Amino acid sequence: MARSPRSLVSYIWCLVVAEGAVVDLAEWSSAGWFVQNDGVMGGRSSGNLQVSDSGARFEGSINLDGGGFASFRRDFGWFGERNLRDYAGLWVEVDALAESSLAPVAIHVELDDASERSGFGAAMAIPPGPAGSTYSVFLPFSRFRKQLLRSCRNCILNPGRVTGVGIVVLYQEGFFSFRVRKIYAVSSESEVLSSAGRMPTLTTSDSDVWKMIRASILRGSYAWNQGYPEQCGALYNSTAFVISSARNISETVQSVARAATSYAEQFPLNLGNNAAWIYRRSFDAISAAYDGSAPPPESRYPQVAHGDWVRTAMSGGSVQPLPVSDLANELQQQMVSGAPGQFALRSLGLLFVGCMHFLVGLAD
Repeated sequence: MARSPRSLVSYIWCLVVAEGAVVDLAEWSSAGWFVQNDGVMGGRSSGNLQVSDSGARFEGSINLDGGGFASFRRDFGWFGERNLRDYAGLWVEVDALAESSLAPVAIHVELDDASERSGFGAAMAIPPGPAGSTYSVFLPFSRFRKQLLRSCRNCILNPGRVTGVGIVVLYQEGFFSFRVRKIYAVSSESEVLSSAGRMPTLTTSDSDVWKMIRASILRGSYAWNQGYPEQCGALYNSTAFVISSARNISETVQSVARAATSYAEQFPLNLGNNAAWIYRRSFDAISAAYDGSAPPPESRYPQVAHGDWVRTAMSGGSVQPLPVSDLANELQQQMVSGAPGQFALRSLGLLFVGCMHFLVGLAD
């Protein structure tokens, strides 16, 4: 059977790349990377890309008056279609955010599919950490389910016809800045188990943990209500793991965060919203403890988040109450300033009421 020119190039490309090898999809030294923001939809977000041989730094600002996204992408071209059918997924390595960051930044890694003429994204989040630290994650192709800028009904990613790769920042108002080092296709998760998922250890305080939780809820709940529960789950997952491994904070707070990460492990990110609800219950329990009050009853959450795991994690310990009102004012000022590593949010009233709307979404 005769092959089309495009499929023939893809076939030859697969012969060149040895089976089981790690395939560099970024190829930073190659041409082809470009910025695409929501200006194509009348939005006002911005993004600036700086590419070097060791990675790409992307920074800018998300404006929710319009599309609410910024992205950078690489198009492999009509003759550059990649056949990744023999690979299991992507390994993505990033630099940790500045330690002063209020919260992790969620991104979607997107693959363009020629067979469906659509893009499919998988969410992950970039945590804060000490200078020079990195974080990596393995994203199986089966998790690339979210259709971002284009959509088709009842279609799934075909790894055999990948025509491009992109990094998208969605619905996180204000300034962002992060660096991506690697985007590799790998034949199995075992190839990257030694490095993937290791969370940088953050030296912080209980006050900053309170702010991180509130900021993460604001970001995550907004994405949830825009139809992106995967992004919410990835953001909450990152926040919980940061708290779990942090230094100089309450042991009881860490115990709750660790219980949540352990319980949520059975629910893979990017497949459903169960993990997000588990993390949300843990955040509300921690926030209540910092306020000197009892955690909300489990009846306010879906069945999947029920159980004695919160009470067990908090038993035998105590949390020193914090001046929550003062911290809320500080957080508001940081969010309004939109300083590097921080973000602004228009609906600052959500700071206090966001956690109260449990049954219509993670927050209004």
